[in-house]
Amino acid sequence: MRLAWSVAWHALYRPSPTFLHSWRRLLLRAFGAKIGLAAHPYPNCRIWAPWNLTMGRHSGIANNVDVYSVAQIVVGDFATISQYAHLCAATHDYEDSEFRLLPKPIAIGDRAW
Repeated sequence: MRLAWSVAWHALYRPSPTFLHSWRRLLLRAFGAKIGLAAHPYPNCRIWAPWNLTMGRHSGIANNVDVYSVAQIVVGDFATISQYAHLCAATHDYEDSEFRLLPKPIAIGDRAW
């Protein structure tokens, strides 16, 4: 699924004109994202796993945002994620000798910026 999304992101999502938010919402939904009415996913935001993304109504994820959605990431209604933010829904167990990856969900509230 990650490979299919990577191909779709490079071929269909990333090159789309900035104003085509509806096209990017459609692509994200096709890969399992839950996208609210009038959400604004911008073309140069990197979304690792859309199936772990929920965007509320009128929310936005700006260009150059890295959405590392190993676990669920929820962006509330009317919330904005500004340029160059990095949402990392994982950490590592530093006490484990194998340094295992641990998913950690993120919830961003309504009207947050």
